Amino acid sequence: MLFRDQSQQRGRYFLGIQDALKREGIGHPVMVIDRERLRANCRAIRALWPKGMDLRIVAKSLPNVDLLRLVLDELDTSGLMTFNTSMLGQLAGCFPDHHQLLGKPLSINDAARVLGTMDPAAKVTWLVDTEDRFHQYRELARAQSRRLSIALEIDVGLHRGGLSTDQLAAVVRQFADQTDLTFGGLMGYEPHIGGLPEFFGLRKRALAHTRAAYKAAVSICAAQFGDDFLCNGGGSASYFYHLDDTCLSEMSVGSVLVKPTDFDLAENQDVLPAAFIAAPVLKKYNGFAIPGGDGRRAWLHRVNPNLSQVLFIHGGYWKAVPEDPPGLRQSGIFGRSTNQEALTLGRRADIRVDDFVFLRPTQSERVLTQFGDIVVYENGQVVDYWSAMPTTP
Repeated sequence: MLFRDQSQQRGRYFLGIQDALKREGIGHPVMVIDRERLRANCRAIRALWPKGMDLRIVAKSLPNVDLLRLVLDELDTSGLMTFNTSMLGQLAGCFPDHHQLLGKPLSINDAARVLGTMDPAAKVTWLVDTEDRFHQYRELARAQSRRLSIALEIDVGLHRGGLSTDQLAAVVRQFADQTDLTFGGLMGYEPHIGGLPEFFGLRKRALAHTRAAYKAAVSICAAQFGDDFLCNGGGSASYFYHLDDTCLSEMSVGSVLVKPTDFDLAENQDVLPAAFIAAPVLKKYNGFAIPGGDGRRAWLHRVNPNLSQVLFIHGGYWKAVPEDPPGLRQSGIFGRSTNQEALTLGRRADIRVDDFVFLRPTQSERVLTQFGDIVVYENGQVVDYWSAMPTTP
């Protein structure tokens, strides 16, 4: 036989989630978060964290108020990184004592609109990446008679904008000439490091460049503002490069706490996947019939046993990959569908109509918002529902 059957009998873990969903009477696609695994992941990250290093939670990666509340409590932090106006306003209301650092610069129009609706006591540090934007925020602060905290985005090697060392020095000097903006610190981002190959020392050199860029930026700012200021870096795909970096005062994580597939990295091996899409099987056929033919199903699965079962699920085309039953695959012949996606499976896995298939998201930030309320699973049962959170880009 040219192909080996990749399917296996289903394990107890996903069968347990399936049974819990059926007891709840759920018959549509849902996002499931395993609360026990989520808490264990928080403990694993906290155990790695350097003493004296603050930890900030990336809100866009965990876009749900109840989810964020649990993570903030488990990790004992009050720092949030926010990326859009709707989330900024909502989190300011839900977590008024928490500090929000913008993770990307907002256009001055968006900033003006949301600032006009926010409590003046809200703890927000806005992000500026160019000298022009610095001037825009200074005029906004004057127009609204507010003093705004401004962090400066620095380019530490990603080359996706941010201030170079020379540009940073020029902007830093301008803080002394006005009173509308206060210096809120520095922010860098370096996800490119892990994407570079290790051969010829490319990754090692990129990491050295990044550390040198942080060090130079901190030195420039310390000369004017002293040594005690925020310097944020890291991320779920790079925090482990900076566990011994004394230039950073804090690092950010988010997605790794639920571990979508994009974060299946060797450095994250102690963290377990905690978020799954559960989708009901609407239709099942034994054998694969090529669309447009006479409907015969007898021969194709004999060549490839992984086509022995064809499942049409409720929904589909998510940023996700099949996880359970083992050996489940997307169908290249039927193509992708948001309505009734076709998945194929070998003969060794037992699954029926109205059972659930499970997929792992490739990312968390968008996928977690696509299913309405999140279903919270723990110890064999559904224990809660976490209300969906509206977002903007």
